[in-house]
Amino acid sequence: MTLQFYIDEANAMYERRDQAKVVRQHPEVKVTGMKNKKVTDGFYKAKGAPDYIGLAGHIPVCFDAKETKEKSFPLENVHHHQIKDLKQWEEQGGFSFLIIRFVSQRETYLLPFKAFNRCIEECQTKGIKSIPYQIIQERGKLITAGSNITLDWLTAAWEARE
Repeated sequence: MTLQFYIDEANAMYERRDQAKVVRQHPEVKVTGMKNKKVTDGFYKAKGAPDYIGLAGHIPVCFDAKETKEKSFPLENVHHHQIKDLKQWEEQGGFSFLIIRFVSQRETYLLPFKAFNRCIEECQTKGIKSIPYQIIQERGKLITAGSNITLDWLTAAWEARE
């Protein structure tokens, strides 16, 4: 949840500066149990879309935020339906990507969908189930702090798009 907190914080700053309007998508939940006005049980009605969607400088953006404690990024962390959504976004002219936080390295990367998709293909060919950290370092863009923003993903996105 720390990663999403920093992304939400950045998104609020981008909106105040009129740089982007990006919102977090929440999957619809069917509540099946309540006690004292608190939800005690429920389930997701449908598979969740990528976490964030919006506009950044007139460019449609769609991305998912992931964290890992591993020294590589497990492919199982991104579900098939999320990959499909990110791919469709790209095919329609938008910019889609993953924001991946490596907890033990204390680093966060923006990995464009095209680079991620190439990684998936390479992992499948090699019979491995995760993307090595070094590959994400090479193909992704390190996200750093920006002007009053702890995790300035928008600057990394512009650089990754060039």
